[in-house]
Amino acid sequence: MQKVRKIALQLPEAEEGTSCNKSAFQARKKSFCFMGQKDDSYNVMVKLVDSLPEAEKLKADSPERFKVGLRGWTTLIFPHSESPPSGLLEKWVVESYRALAHKQLVASLPQGTAPAGKPPKGASAKKKTVRRKTVTKKSATAKKKRSPKK
Repeated sequence: MQKVRKIALQLPEAEEGTSCNKSAFQARKKSFCFMGQKDDSYNVMVKLVDSLPEAEKLKADSPERFKVGLRGWTTLIFPHSESPPSGLLEKWVVESYRALAHKQLVASLPQGTAPAGKPPKGASAKKKTVRRKTVTKKSATAKKKRSPKK
């Protein structure tokens, strides 16, 4: 658990608080990681985007250790005597931060500027959505039949 705390608190403007009797790590009031413990185990919950397929595979292999919920929220549950696979916590805590923290904070990360699942700012031209009025044949005909106002 100290490892998770160290990883989370090294991220820009990250702070530790509590939420639902768990440690909650947030940056500018945007929570990105939750950590709790029981007598025999500890759990970490993060939001995943790019690593969801990996999390689903781990869930299939070890459903008692990995749970994948709605919108990418993934929970890792391990006994105090065991650790997740090497590098997994670091990767997933940072990915969760990238997915949820403010863009300005994510841009200050040395590993890159893009939040998970999104292209870097300026990587592609912004597309403007143009709304077009669709005219059905019936409405076009109705306009023709109207007599001009006098």
